[in-house]
Amino acid sequence: MKSPRLGVNIDHVATIRNARGEDYPSPLRAALLAQKFGANSITIHLREDRRHIRDLDLKNIRKKLKIPLNLEMAATNEMLGISLKYKPRYVCIVPEKRSELTTEGGLNLKKNLKVIKKIIKKLKKKNIRISLFIEPSIADIKIAKSIQADCIEIHTGKICNLYNKKKNIKRVHQSNVDAFIDDYAHTISAFIKLYEATRIKRYLDIARNLTEDSIKLFYNKEERLFNFNGKKNEELIANKIEIFDNVIPSSNSVMFNNLLLMGKYYNDKLYQNIYNEMSLKLKKFLNNYEYLSNWIYTNQINKIGINEIQVMSDEKNLNSFTKQINSWYAPNKIFSIESIENLKSNQKPSFVICRNYVCGKPIKNLKSLKNKIIQKLDS
Repeated sequence: MKSPRLGVNIDHVATIRNARGEDYPSPLRAALLAQKFGANSITIHLREDRRHIRDLDLKNIRKKLKIPLNLEMAATNEMLGISLKYKPRYVCIVPEKRSELTTEGGLNLKKNLKVIKKIIKKLKKKNIRISLFIEPSIADIKIAKSIQADCIEIHTGKICNLYNKKKNIKRVHQSNVDAFIDDYAHTISAFIKLYEATRIKRYLDIARNLTEDSIKLFYNKEERLFNFNGKKNEELIANKIEIFDNVIPSSNSVMFNNLLLMGKYYNDKLYQNIYNEMSLKLKKFLNNYEYLSNWIYTNQINKIGINEIQVMSDEKNLNSFTKQINSWYAPNKIFSIESIENLKSNQKPSFVICRNYVCGKPIKNLKSLKNKIIQKLDS
């Protein structure tokens, strides 16, 4: 019997890098470190929307990696061309949906048999080993064998759900340790930034759920600020309220910013009212302005006015537009959560700026959009 082999997936090193808007942490360095410490292969998933691994990552990793590279990809002509260009040792064909956080479900082999069979044939000519990501189904395993897949990866989600149902197990996304308001505030902020970087609305919905919990557990209506300790937490001798910013912004100033943005995204009156209450409270502390940097930053953004950008584009160009717009310094910019219009092939992309729920005329190019945003920021 062969000894087990370890493959390391580095996709989410790239997710963190992209969310930061920097060039680190480096997926290439992660791959080389995994190789150095004994990994037998590296897995990367070049998704069509490039939400984590990018083309340059694939190029650099393929060039410098000495152990086998496993490229996960959708069954599309674009991805076939890329895999034939870089010739990884393995290719795993997976289903893709833009709305999913990670691959959910196996390939529909019956529906896509002709396309997948064609891709397998072309990849095998380049001596690339093929794996298919499938459901735990005997029928799918037989189909995979019949079209000459070298191996399979099984989606175990259904198995896990059946086990959980049988054992009456529920999935929970919470720690056994009760969190404080600073944990909530910075986590909400992180999910907002993740939405802005990826345009995946599910991240913003998570931020909204956490905001609702924060208000229920921590908001002090008398003080019009958030307590550090929650209602369900173990009682402390004194329940302090963090106000002044230091090297790390205070929990209340971060929630101040979160409520401003969430109020704009969802047009939520509760968020807007609490923001206004905190804004009134802020005036009492302005004599200590050197310790209120994040408060003043948020307050200034609100005074300038927030530009809500609606991008009308096809799926292919949406990620590129998002990346370019995010590269501009425009702290008073957010992306609309309204559905993106799917353009026909003969239509050109356009952009709309909305302020205070009033939208301007469509803008035809990124340069004009940038000028409008920067002009509003300067004024």
